[in-house]
Amino acid sequence: MSFMFNVNKFLVVLRANEEGHSVTQFLDQHGRELLYQGELVRLADIKTMVMALHQQYNQTLERDIFQGLSDDPSLHLDYDIRSLADDLRNKQPFYSFIDDPRNPFFERKDNFLKLLLTHPHLAGRYHFVHQGRVIWHPAASLDLLKKIQHSRSLLLVMTHLTYGSPGRVAEILKHTITNIPGSFTRNTVILARCFSFVGAYTKTSRHFNRTKVTPRAPPAFLGHLWIQHLVLVRQVEIEIARALFGEEAAMRYRTYLCPTPNHLLTPEDFSNLLGELTHEHLSTRLTVRPWRQIQTAFSHRHRNPTLVMAKEM
Repeated sequence: MSFMFNVNKFLVVLRANEEGHSVTQFLDQHGRELLYQGELVRLADIKTMVMALHQQYNQTLERDIFQGLSDDPSLHLDYDIRSLADDLRNKQPFYSFIDDPRNPFFERKDNFLKLLLTHPHLAGRYHFVHQGRVIWHPAASLDLLKKIQHSRSLLLVMTHLTYGSPGRVAEILKHTITNIPGSFTRNTVILARCFSFVGAYTKTSRHFNRTKVTPRAPPAFLGHLWIQHLVLVRQVEIEIARALFGEEAAMRYRTYLCPTPNHLLTPEDFSNLLGELTHEHLSTRLTVRPWRQIQTAFSHRHRNPTLVMAKEM
């Protein structure tokens, strides 16, 4: 019985591997245009979409989050990623490269929070002080939290479109930015001088009694945006979440890459977001599964034959 079960699983994997090719058809000899279920998808259009999302992210950061304060010197991160420290062997709870005192932005984590509380342009918009305690205005603070979450969603989509073979969304959305006490080390690291996500592919772990680990590095400009987001913006999210939703929510924002006030971002939420943005920019609605099939087709078409030969030898 177990033999038939394993054979069935093997056939499912083969069928899934072929699926990406059966629904796509390349239209040019250079492999830059393909038909996906009758819809035209161009590599150039995907690049244009990422550039447009980058511009939209910058506008959201400047207008809705920093609110005209992006030129303030305290919000500038001056660092060389080649010299950033990250101790991958450090298992201490809540350690991350963001909290490593050797990194130049360690003392800047609270800068945006301080501006939000003290700058004359923003004074009183999100909080008031009562008997020496900061009291956050619920409506305005929740609105800011939603705008930050929207900006993070743009980062997620850009990352998913650009960092190579996409991982399983259900596991990516559980990525951590710090070590979790009594559990595993973080997924967000500086690896080989690159900002990287190290994902544990657990779907097949129960069959092989081990977990596959796959590092993925987004482009350098996205790596900088993620570092800026996590260093400057995340502390504001933590404090607002603590005030409005309690310590459990604050811990979720401190620990995970993709938190929301009540839970982690779900695969369904991300798939719908990806579908909305691709429909807007590509005129074709591509949720997670269609994008994986398209990305697989492009990857197989443009893979390096020397690397493939070396792998097979």
